[in-house]
Formats: sequence, C-alpha cells, structure tokens
Amino acid sequence: MATFAYPDIERRVVDLLPELRPAAEYYWQVEGEPGSDSGPYIFFESMVGSYVTILLAMAASPRRDRMLQRAFDVAEAMLVKGDDQVRHLAFIGLLESRGAWWWRRAEPFMGPATKHELDAYEPSWRSGTAEVVTGDP
Repeated sequence: MATFAYPDIERRVVDLLPELRPAAEYYWQVEGEPGSDSGPYIFFESMVGSYVTILLAMAASPRRDRMLQRAFDVAEAMLVKGDDQVRHLAFIGLLESRGAWWWRRAEPFMGPATKHELDAYEPSWRSGTAEVVTGDP
C-alpha cells in the first residue's frame, strides 16, 4: 500500500489533483520549492483548503461534484495512508474549525476516516450540519 510522507506531500497532492498545478507552481515560484517554502501546512490550506471551500460554495453540478469527490478522496487517503504528520495536515489543513455550512455541504463527499476524525476532534460537527445556518452560501 502506497503511503503519504510529509516531506513530499506538496508534490504528491498536486500529482493527485493536477488542476491545482498552475496555482501550485506559482506558489512555489513565489514562496520557494517544497522544503524551502513556508511548509506543507501553509501550502495545503492555501491550495487544497481554498479549492475545496470555493467548490463547496458553488452550485452543485456533476463536474463540481466530481472535483470535490476527488479532493475528499485525497484527504481520505492522507488520513488512512499517511504518516502522523500527514494525517494531522489533512485534518488541520482541510477539516478543522470549518463550521456548519462547510461541513454540511462537504459531508456527502467525506469518507469514513474523515468522518471518524471529525467525530473525534470536532464532536459537534454532526449537530451543526443539521441546523439551518443563516448566511449559508
């Protein structure tokens, strides 16, 4: 089983989500190549976290849903096949403290490991997704 290792996670994520490559290459040009940039947390939240949030805010469509599913599949794989640092990165960079509207829209795309992590570290996420939240995009 292939694993995800922290030192190469930036490039690995871009290989799995090639639509992020132009933004990632610009980021690396400005911030420095992986290993000399600000680190995977800044990269992951800037690239993947923002990408997913923008997609979640968009109207549902088959293409948008496929893109979201692929992004959540990458996060799921990081949680299941990653070293400790990668697992923490997936949770903190994508899932932590996102709020009810985000979790409600994201839930259909989440895998079991993602839901398990949220249950463990954001235990109120499920009740928050059941509430109607004013300002939900």
